[in-house]
Amino acid sequence: GRFDLAELTMSAMQRKALEQDTNAMMTREVGLPMARGLSAFVRGDYAQTVDQLTNIRTVAHRFGGSHAQRDLIHLTLTEAALRAGRPALARALTAERTQLKPTSPFNWRLAAQAAELSGDMQGSMRARETAELRRRIQFAAPRAA
Repeated sequence: GRFDLAELTMSAMQRKALEQDTNAMMTREVGLPMARGLSAFVRGDYAQTVDQLTNIRTVAHRFGGSHAQRDLIHLTLTEAALRAGRPALARALTAERTQLKPTSPFNWRLAAQAAELSGDMQGSMRARETAELRRRIQFAAPRAA
């Protein structure tokens, strides 16, 4: 809720983005759109989140960070698409996630939400069943010592 500090930070980023060095380029192409998108998400402006994060999702790896940190960008975009009522985008994003990690119950639950948002109740039910099956398989799998 410290929007004043977020705005100060984004103002500094905007000034940096006007420069010509590598950090300025990274700020301009990834950092500033990501900051704007995350700030919009916190404010509940999901359409703006979608606009900002869609443009960087395929280039965010340039920013560095772990796979988990970059996955948060994708998850935030997916959640924003769901909350903004963008069923086609939500379905495309969840299809990517389930293709990349088909054993993830979480991904299948997201896919169920996206299918439901688009009015595909059968698809939603199938995705929920898959999520439950994947959860049971994970729970039953022996854990490494």
